[in-house]
Formats: sequence, structure tokens, C-alpha cells
Amino acid sequence: MPSASLVAYKHVLLDRLAADDEECVRVAAVMAMGRLPTQEHLLPLITTLLSAFDDKAWRVHRAVMEVLVPIPGPALVPHATALLSRLEHSDARVREFMVAALGKLSAALSAAAIAQLAPTLISALQPLVQDADRRVRERAVALLGRIEPHGPSSQVKSTPALELT
Repeated sequence: MPSASLVAYKHVLLDRLAADDEECVRVAAVMAMGRLPTQEHLLPLITTLLSAFDDKAWRVHRAVMEVLVPIPGPALVPHATALLSRLEHSDARVREFMVAALGKLSAALSAAAIAQLAPTLISALQPLVQDADRRVRERAVALLGRIEPHGPSSQVKSTPALELT
């Protein structure tokens, strides 16, 4: 189905994601949202997609991660609190993804914004260096290593492309 046709059915996708009892239907709804034209139609759905991490099915989580990966860092900035709140998610894959997304978001911020966010980010990431999952620990340590907390000139060093492998 072409993405232009999907726009007309966006409300149906949202409904199925929120209300369908079948995991495969919720996954299909997320994946269909990923085919929406990004700037116009997908970006306003970031909050909805992030709330899908509350779904009980890990396949829904994975689908959301796949859809969010191409979202540019600046588009994630208004969602920093939602990303931070999911660092304690029960699914290690979600925690790993959130750390990677925070790195992507941080790389897109100005030095002044990083200076403001750095203490919160550092505080949120510190427990993850003891996470049971090695990939979560690795991403948390790597992101902490890129944050330079030097007052107003704090910056996050450039991050590689967001990868979930």
C-alpha cells in the first residue's frame, strides 16, 4: 500500500495499535505507521509510538524501535522525558534502544542544551552501567563517555548511526 493511502487510514492504525487484542495486528499497525511520510505524518505520532513501549508484547516494542530508528535526533528532543522514563523498562532491548536514542538526541542538541540536560542524563544512565544486559551496559558506558560535563560548554561527541544489533 503506498504511503499516501496510509495517511487516509492513519486513524485506523492508531486504533488498532491501541485496542487490538492480537499482537500481530498491533505490530502490523506500527510497521504501517513506519511507512507514513516522515515529516508530515510520522513525527506527530512519536508520542503514540513511544507509548507503545508499554505494550506487553516484545514484538510490538521491536516494531516501534524499527520505526523510530530513522527519526532524526532533533525530532526526538521534545520526547527526552519519555525516553528517560523508559530507561527502567523491564525489556532489556527497550532499555538498550532508549540509551541509543538518547545518544542520537544528545548529539543533535546545542552546547547550552547539553549543559542543561547533562546532569539529568548522567544521573539516569549511571544505574545502567550495572544493568544485567551487557548491551545496555555497553551503550550506557559509551554514552556517558561521550558526555563532557564542563559547565556551559558541555557537549556530546558525535555518535555513530543508531544500530540495534
